[in-house]
Amino acid sequence: MSYELIDSEKLNQLILSIEVLNEQVRELSNKSKITEKKIYTNSEIRELFGVQDKLIRKYRDDGKLAYHKEGDKFWYTQEDIDQFLSHNHYEAYAYN
Repeated sequence: MSYELIDSEKLNQLILSIEVLNEQVRELSNKSKITEKKIYTNSEIRELFGVQDKLIRKYRDDGKLAYHKEGDKFWYTQEDIDQFLSHNHYEAYAYN
């Protein structure tokens, strides 16, 4: 294995290049987290909420729970769930 000495200018250029690459990797990682969407099925919603299919159907039919439909399959995004929960959130009013 051979070694080569580099001067401080080349070292600084190398360090700067590594920092730029590191920032680009960080940006790409953040973008992938933003575009990543979780999609839920009826059974996952049922398990998440701890309710039966009838109640999920009622929430959909009453327009309380947004959904996406393809054929006879229903799909829910995290945004659909968050919106449902925020519209049905009540602040606590009794404190000990």
